[in-house]
Amino acid sequence: MHKNYTTKIPIVVCLTFASACERVPSGDDNVKDSLNAAHAAQPNEAERSSRVTLDPDAVRHYGIKIETARRLVLIPTIVAPARVAFNAERVSHVGSLVGGRVRELRIRQGDFVKKGDALIVLDSQEVGEAQNDFLQKSTTLNVTNSALELAKIAYERDKNLYDQSNVISLSEVQRLEGVFKTAEGNWHMAEVAASTAENKLHLMGMDQQVIKVLEQSHEVNPKFTLVASIDGQVTQLNVANGGLVRPERESIVTLVDMSVLWVLADVPEPKLVNILPGAAARVRIGSSTIAVEGTVSYISPEIDSATRSAHVRIEVKNVDGRLRAGAFAQAEIAAPRPGEQGMAVLAVPDDAIQTIDNTPVVFVPVDAEEHSFTKRAVVIGSPVGGMVPVSSGLKEGEAYVAAGSFILKADLAKSTLVD
Repeated sequence: MHKNYTTKIPIVVCLTFASACERVPSGDDNVKDSLNAAHAAQPNEAERSSRVTLDPDAVRHYGIKIETARRLVLIPTIVAPARVAFNAERVSHVGSLVGGRVRELRIRQGDFVKKGDALIVLDSQEVGEAQNDFLQKSTTLNVTNSALELAKIAYERDKNLYDQSNVISLSEVQRLEGVFKTAEGNWHMAEVAASTAENKLHLMGMDQQVIKVLEQSHEVNPKFTLVASIDGQVTQLNVANGGLVRPERESIVTLVDMSVLWVLADVPEPKLVNILPGAAARVRIGSSTIAVEGTVSYISPEIDSATRSAHVRIEVKNVDGRLRAGAFAQAEIAAPRPGEQGMAVLAVPDDAIQTIDNTPVVFVPVDAEEHSFTKRAVVIGSPVGGMVPVSSGLKEGEAYVAAGSFILKADLAKSTLVD
């Protein structure tokens, strides 16, 4: 019953307009034109079935983006299997210069930290001993400095007396000179020892201000804090509260800067010749339809003897944090042939192309109907660098849906099922 009812609607409409036309006097061309225009403005069944209208919130939510069709020079690319990896230049293994027991664990695995943030606080006997040693060496330096000043005063006084009046014997002057030289030597040795003790504290992370406070207060603080050396995420934490930490352990905490990752593509030997550092690349992770832009940063000089391929490293920005090391990927790398200049062709992003009833289509905005779109069949070529050449169905300068067309396809399919 539903099908019979819907097929009668166009007939009723046509009869209505036909009878209206018969009542128009033959001389009134303006009225005829108005009625003909009104008739033409009514969408036919095919047009109605290909339209999708969304509310403004849906347009924003699904990121529907309208662009103008334009011509581009498409550069040849090669596609290769790849995998995501940490950027080895942005990985930090945090160890400890001293032994100690974990007093306070300020991080958990998965936390994000900033450079300089405190990670772990240790109670370290070694730190306490180093501070005690510094205080002793500093005290010794102060004592030898006082002895040196006294010896210098005595020597210079008696030497002046000897030079002026010979009241003091030469042997006494020589004896005082020896005392002065000995005091000077002791002071130099004490200075070196104090400086060495202070440098040891610097190596343990104590800055000059902290050392000055220690020197004034003489209060030993055996705490030692491990701090983050880079901005990053805690990917490994190899100690627990109360655990022992020793300096021979290479890594207690591993930090990884996740903002820039590597994608390692395995490119067959014959295809390597046209790939150069700095080449643009697009990476798709797993079965995702979303591509990430990147740049070739390194091409391995060695061919794997088993696979006859080489690693091509692509740097990609992990803007939304969705990329994970170890994930499989597919890399499309620009590989222009030497001396070849491509021709500009009309092209759209591959995300703009949808397949409906085995036919590639794009969606275009409907004039004078906000947030309404209709499908348009197109003839396309093979994708190049994420762009699809369009040979017919879309003209240069026409508006089309460049992103978010998947939701239009889904909504169109839903409305078809309802009908």
